[in-house]
Amino acid sequence: MSVRIYVSGKRITDVRARYPTERPRSAQINNHAGPLLRSEALKAQSANVHAVSGATMSSTAFKQWLASALSKAHL
Repeated sequence: MSVRIYVSGKRITDVRARYPTERPRSAQINNHAGPLLRSEALKAQSANVHAVSGATMSSTAFKQWLASALSKAHL
């Protein structure tokens, strides 16, 4: 997984993530969780996002990658 953020000033304007989709079940989970996690991150403007039920591993990885991206952007 990887997460890229787009920033304007001190505000996150977009979040894009690449999720593992090599297994059909992973693709199904991540296709559902991805938009929800993105929305949560934009709303929270931080890595303090709610986990998506049924996508605990993806949610945890997303939060870690998002926190790293925010740190690199000095946010």
